[in-house]
Amino acid sequence: MGRLTHKLAAAAFACLLATTPHPLRAAQPIDLVSEFAQCAGRLSAQMEHQWLISDSKADHTKQHRAVMIELLEAVTDPAAAKQTRHLRIMTKQAHAQLLTQSIFSQNDGHKAYAHSRAQHLIARCMDFLLS
Repeated sequence: MGRLTHKLAAAAFACLLATTPHPLRAAQPIDLVSEFAQCAGRLSAQMEHQWLISDSKADHTKQHRAVMIELLEAVTDPAAAKQTRHLRIMTKQAHAQLLTQSIFSQNDGHKAYAHSRAQHLIARCMDFLLS
């Protein structure tokens, strides 16, 4: 599939997601640019974390990250690219902190919370991808 065809398919999928109601959310439009930017950041942090701890899932996460970046590029207005990149970087940093706390925190409660929260946020991102 050509790159342009892939981007058009991603954009069509993104529009479908925006109009499909989610049973756990109120019926309001989803800001796909923000959602995809945050997910791209989270998946970047997750992938790097998996590399550091030698997790075999890193390659799978890398593939998901690539798809998320394509979705993000398909819905991002070039005029807003700088703000979108900033959101992506800030979310990556925040997710990396959660992952670090999930392993290195001295407080077992903080460790468990960080692990659970990081998993929950990645699961939300995976809801956007067809796996």
